[in-house]
Amino acid sequence: MINKLVNQGKISSYTLALDRSKLWSVFVAESEKEVEDILNRWPIIEFMDYEIYDLFFHEMAANALPAISLN
Repeated sequence: MINKLVNQGKISSYTLALDRSKLWSVFVAESEKEVEDILNRWPIIEFMDYEIYDLFFHEMAANALPAISLN
C-alpha cells in the first residue's frame, strides 16, 4: 500500500520508529480530508491513532542515482 502511494506521488516520505511505536508520513494532498480518505483505506487503520499537521515546507535529501561514468 505504501509503495503504491509513493509511486503515485501521494506520500513523499515514510519513517517508522525502531520500536515500531510511531510512524511519520508526509502526504502530498490538497486538503486534510484527502489525507483522511487515504488513511481510511489502509488495512491497519483500525489499529492506529493519527494526527494530521499542515506543513509549511518539507526538505529531504534526494534519492539520486550515482553519476554514471562513460569511461
